[in-house]
Amino acid sequence: MDSILLTLFLIFFASLIGLLFQLPFTGALIRFRANYTPKGLQLDSEGQAQPYVGPVVTNYFAMLRRIHRIESWPGFWKGYVPSAIHTVFVVIFVGIIGASMSFKPGAHNTVEVQNGFYLVLYAAFLSLLSTPFTVLINRAITTPHRLPWIGWKSVQVLLTPYELHRPWMIYLAPGLLLTRTLHVSWLVFVHRGVRRLLLPSLNTDDLYNEEDPSTVIDRLPPFRLGLYLLFVAISAITVLTPLEVISTRLSVQRNHSEAAGFGRVPQDEDTADLEYAGRDEDVIALRPEDNPYEGLVHCGKSILQEEGPETLLRAWWVTLLLSLIGAFS
Repeated sequence: MDSILLTLFLIFFASLIGLLFQLPFTGALIRFRANYTPKGLQLDSEGQAQPYVGPVVTNYFAMLRRIHRIESWPGFWKGYVPSAIHTVFVVIFVGIIGASMSFKPGAHNTVEVQNGFYLVLYAAFLSLLSTPFTVLINRAITTPHRLPWIGWKSVQVLLTPYELHRPWMIYLAPGLLLTRTLHVSWLVFVHRGVRRLLLPSLNTDDLYNEEDPSTVIDRLPPFRLGLYLLFVAISAITVLTPLEVISTRLSVQRNHSEAAGFGRVPQDEDTADLEYAGRDEDVIALRPEDNPYEGLVHCGKSILQEEGPETLLRAWWVTLLLSLIGAFS
């Protein structure tokens, strides 16, 4: 028992340290994908067509530079607290179901679950847990305000009055839970299933336990190995990247309900006593709240029509790289 607790503590501590290095790059990725850049004209309050004026960031590295220019170094660590809390819950749950997390190269956030029932339980838990934390983390990263690291005020800024009074409605936000479930299910079931189908003899532990891991790769059938890597690459670009972009857009969309007595409250009204993190401008622009996405399909279609197909594939190479790194984990 003591050894299990020690292992969980070491994993938790290592994850928190890893977040310090990971979050600047993750935050730039989220902002890049959340940035709203319609190509067409927008209508003003009088119904006149006006060209859209907002930040146009063409690539991931340009977003990194923009964050540093506008918000300086502190802007890179927005969202650290909800990310750390999310890590705590995952580590605790992993300990409960008896899964294994390790420090294997390329195995960040990788959990090895051998029992089939526990695998389903883990996937369901990850979908349910990731949905509210995706909302909190992504909104904390994209908000233009400098939030307190700890305190109720930060939660009041990130969530609408409707979401605060009825927190379960976060799960009913149009399309978000479905998008997160599809993303988790694809990774947990489809990726694993294809790997077991094409490479049934592969034991990932051998890649790290043997003195020469290259001998394990040499024993794999080259044709099947190539097919598996091709599948990982294609799915990362055509399935995972669009799902991640849509998930980002849906998570930063504030949920209101005028029918339940909660009108649309601009975020600025809740943050009058908070200073802006930027210097005279915001890092990104979000889609207007008076024209929300209605679900996964509507979000995808709207992005295609308003911003073009390249928006659904923003930073596809990041997802591809992470998928290839985790292909054998």
